[in-house]
Amino acid sequence: MNKAEQFIDELIQQQALPPEYKALVEEYLWPLVQDMAEIYQRRTQVEPVMQNALPWVVGLQGTQGSGKSTVCLFIKVLLEECFDLNVVILSIDDFYKTRQERMTLSKTIHPLLVTRGVPGTHDIDLAMETLNKLSKLNNGQSCSVPSFNKIFDDRSNKTEWPVIKNKVNIILFEGWCMGIPYQEKSALDNPINELEKFEDSNVQWRLFVNNQLKNEYRNLFRKLDDLIVLQAPSFKCVYQWRLLQETKLARQTEMSKSGKQMHIQTSKQIERFISHYERLTRHALDVLPEDASWVIELDKEHNMKSLIRHEKLVRLE
Repeated sequence: MNKAEQFIDELIQQQALPPEYKALVEEYLWPLVQDMAEIYQRRTQVEPVMQNALPWVVGLQGTQGSGKSTVCLFIKVLLEECFDLNVVILSIDDFYKTRQERMTLSKTIHPLLVTRGVPGTHDIDLAMETLNKLSKLNNGQSCSVPSFNKIFDDRSNKTEWPVIKNKVNIILFEGWCMGIPYQEKSALDNPINELEKFEDSNVQWRLFVNNQLKNEYRNLFRKLDDLIVLQAPSFKCVYQWRLLQETKLARQTEMSKSGKQMHIQTSKQIERFISHYERLTRHALDVLPEDASWVIELDKEHNMKSLIRHEKLVRLE
C-alpha cells in the first residue's frame, strides 16, 4: 500500500479533495484497483494470445455529479503507477454531437434534442471509431481522441484533442447513460415530470431516445467487457450534485480569456436540465446494479460507503 498511498496523497492534493477522501479511496477504490489488476493479469495468463488482444473495456456509470471523473482518475493513476498498465479514460460526454448538429435535430425531430445528454445527442459512429483506433495502437504509435468543451457547449477543435500513445491495456469508458438498457414502449406512456408532460406531450422525444438506446447505443454498450456502477441513493440527490458541478464549471470561466459565448446554467436551468435525464436515471438506479461487475454505493453527500463485487458477472474472454 505504501506506493499506492504516495499517489493517493498526490491526487488528493492535485484535485483539491478533502483529507478524509483518502480513507474512502483506501477502503473502496484501492481494493477495486487491485481487483481489476488481478483480473487483467488473469486475462493475459488464461490464454497467451490475450497478450496481443484488444484492450479490456470497462464502463463506469453514475448519475450527474456522482464523481465519475474523479473515480476514473484514481483508478487510472493507481493502475498505471502500481501495476504498470496503460489506461485510457474516455467520457461519453466527449462524443456529443456538435451544437449545430443538435440544433438540426431539434428542428427535424424534436426541440428537446438541442439539449446535450440524452441518447441521440452523441456521435456513436465517432465513439465506435475511437474505440477501434485505440484497439489497434501499438507501442510507438499514437492517435487523438475527441473532447467536448462544456463551457462553450460544443466539440473542441481537433487541434485540442488529447493524444494517446502506445498500446492500450485498459479503457475506462465513463458516462451517465453508460450501459443503460432501453425501456419497454408501454413504460413511456406516462410522463415522469413536467418537462415530459408539457414539452413532450405526444411522446415523440421519449420514443426517439428509447429507440436510440435500443439500437445504436446498444451496439456501443456491447463493446463493454465489464461495468462499474456508482450507485446514488436516489434521484433526489442529483439536483444538488449537478448544482455543485455547475458551480465548479463557473469558476473555470473566470480563467477563460476566450470571447466565445459561455453556457453556465442557473439553479432553475439546472432543475430543468436534469429533467431531461430523470426517466433514464431512475431506470438506471433500478436495473443497472444487478448487471454491473462492481457497484460502489454512495451516500447523499456522494461519499463512497460500500463496494460490492458481482463475481459471476466479471467476464473473461
